[in-house]
Amino acid sequence: RRATRSSSSKKSDGTGLTFDYNGFSNLTLWTPPKKRAPFFCLEPWNGLPAYTDESGNSRTSPGCIRLDAGQEYSVSYSITVLS
Repeated sequence: RRATRSSSSKKSDGTGLTFDYNGFSNLTLWTPPKKRAPFFCLEPWNGLPAYTDESGNSRTSPGCIRLDAGQEYSVSYSITVLS
């Protein structure tokens, strides 16, 4: 079973957030490289980016979801601010 929740909070005062994500295979945490950015991003993903030596074809990407014509696939996410 895959994780569907990630939480982070400061020990000093309990502020933070909870990120719930359903239907995604990955949760990516990133910030711009080589910068002192005042933020970070949480992004739920299905499928992963290609490595430099891969074709870049999304059909062969790990975690890619393929649907036949007429099929539906629903995902969701929510963020709860802890204060």
